[in-house]
Amino acid sequence: MKSSFGEMIEVTDTEARIGYRHYRQVAMQDFLEALLSRFRAAPGGPRAY
Repeated sequence: MKSSFGEMIEVTDTEARIGYRHYRQVAMQDFLEALLSRFRAAPGGPRAY
C-alpha cells in the first residue's frame, strides 16, 4: 500500500482523495454519480452487470 498511495482513490461520505490531493467538496454520492455517468457515456457502453 505504501508504494501505491499516490495512485489510490479513496472516497468517503465527506471527501475524496485522489493520489495525494484531497477534495473536501466531493462526497461519495457525487463521485459515484459522475463515475457512472462517465461509464454510460463511454464508447461501447452502457454495460450490463
